[in-house]
Amino acid sequence: MSSYFFDIITEYINYDRTENMAQAYAVELIDMKSWCEEMLDLAQVPEGHFRTAFLNEMFSADSDEPYRLWRYIQDTCMPDEDQEDDATTKN
Repeated sequence: MSSYFFDIITEYINYDRTENMAQAYAVELIDMKSWCEEMLDLAQVPEGHFRTAFLNEMFSADSDEPYRLWRYIQDTCMPDEDQEDDATTKN
């Protein structure tokens, strides 16, 4: 089910949702569980045994899924240098 979160990022990219991409890019690795919970809330996945078991497995000590997801976000949602320059000059 972790592919669901990868699909969210892919959707951001495919539909050029730069604001969503920037927000995802700003998420720190330590905050990945909170981000995943927020995405499940937005999808209206109810809290319960399935959701809890999934998140516990995904974020267990021996799982590399949070890092893989975070790395994917960092690699694919990095703002273009032109956008970063524009934001800097506007401030």
